[in-house]
This record gives sequence, C-alpha cells and structure tokens, in this order.
Amino acid sequence: MYERLWVCIALMMVSGCIALEPPVDLPPLSADIDEVHVVARVHCTEPRLGSGNLCHVISDPDRIAAIRAFIDARPDGWSTPFGGAPIHPVRIEMYREGKLIESVGFSQASVERGMFLSRRVDDAEVDQLLSLIGLDRSHLRFARDALKRSDGDTSILMASVDHVWWASIEGRQGRLSYFIPETDDVIADLSCVRRSGLISASVFLSDRESDVIEAQAGEAVSLWAVQTESNEPISDAVVLTATHVPMSDPVMTAFRRTQSIAFQRQQALSPRLPAEEREIERFFVFCQP
Repeated sequence: MYERLWVCIALMMVSGCIALEPPVDLPPLSADIDEVHVVARVHCTEPRLGSGNLCHVISDPDRIAAIRAFIDARPDGWSTPFGGAPIHPVRIEMYREGKLIESVGFSQASVERGMFLSRRVDDAEVDQLLSLIGLDRSHLRFARDALKRSDGDTSILMASVDHVWWASIEGRQGRLSYFIPETDDVIADLSCVRRSGLISASVFLSDRESDVIEAQAGEAVSLWAVQTESNEPISDAVVLTATHVPMSDPVMTAFRRTQSIAFQRQQALSPRLPAEEREIERFFVFCQP
C-alpha cells in the first residue's frame, strides 16, 4: 500500500486540503444481480432517465456472471483522479429485482466503479468488456453536441476533436477542466472560490519540465510560479499547481476574450460549441470579485 499523499493548498482561495488518496481495493459485485442495462451516449436510441440512451438489457445469467467475473477479477488499484473521476461514455447498470445496486462506467482507457473510483484498463481489457456487453469501440465516444443540462444540474460536459471539456459550479467552487478523450487524462484544471478574483491553475505533465506554468492566451503570455507539485495516482502524471493567480492577469483577461488558452506551449484548448463559450464566460462571472 502506498503512503497516504496529501496536497495542501494553504491559501485563502481554497479551504482545507486536496487529498490524493492512495489506491484502494474494492469488494466483489453482488452475486444476485439479475439484470444488466447497457447505456451509451452514442448509437443507442432508446431514451431513459439520466444521461445516455439504453442500448439493450442483459438478463441471461451466464452473460451477467461473465460481466461480474470481469469486474471482480480487478479488485485493486482503484483511486480518484485529481478533479474527480473521468466521465465515461458507456455505463453498465446492474439491477436486482428492479432496483439499481451498482453502476460501472468505462472508456478507452479506464473503468469507474463505486464512489467515483477509477482504474486503468488496456486495449485487450476494453475489447473483452465490450464483447461481454455486446458493444464495439464506436460506442466509446461522446456525441459532438453538448449534453443537455437539466434545471437542477450545474455541470456540463462537452466534447471536441482534441479534448473533452468539463465546467462545474457547485456552491462556492467553480471549475474548468480539460481531458484527453482517448485516455481520460487531465490536461489542465482551473478553479476558483466564488467572487475571490483569484484562480488556482493545475497542469498535468509526463515529467516536470519547469518551476513555472507557462500560460498563453492570444498574444498574452504569463509565467505562473508553481506552489505545489504532486503525482496523479492513476496516470502518474506530474501535477504542477499555481495558486492565487489574479483574474486580472493578462492571460486570464485574454482567455476571457478569446476563450482559448494553452499551457507549456502545448496545443491551445479552444471551444468548439456555443455551450462551451457560454460556460467559460459563466466561470469568469462566478470568479470575478
């Protein structure tokens, strides 16, 4: 078992610590599952409550046992990535006597189970799980359109060619996160406390390249000093975090205007849909003093 790793951002804009928990073991699935609903965001057309559409229902005991065996054979290595578990395009919902008892999500690179716990899977494992539930790799993507947001939901997921984009405003905390769609790896994460006028920026790298985060938007370039460094537990990426970046920083000002931002001279993260543009502006309104 790994040592418990705590990353504490001890500044006014963040209360408390951000805990990167070590991997944990999960118990076997319930042995009395009698029905499995396979749900995906693309290609399946039967409407249902919640996100995604129903592809089909599996009630054959042998197929259900094979799905359970796949999950149960992987009890270890489950952890919550920085910023929360990735959003997965396919879900396996497990029922007993009509009651949902557990849901497992997966993508081309990871499986999610329990309370937002994820685990890496390789190509062979993905293909095996797809075969067990009767889908193929064409289901492992998000629709190009923004997912509809219900009146009570404050988070929106968007997809584009080169990144998946997540916006969340919950209580006093606002966040923009960018993911690589094929792997669910986080590219960058921006967060703030409501009306603080400050952001915390994190970038995720294969190795530590610098003591600063180089941010660019339009013609503006800023070098943000790194206050904390950690390792993301699932991808083992190096996480560099700059805190107390003012919203008046030239890059943030340009980001609000252009709605495109880049870090460490990587490809710019640019909006593809009107919903993305709206949520970036919403983030700025939420964060500004």
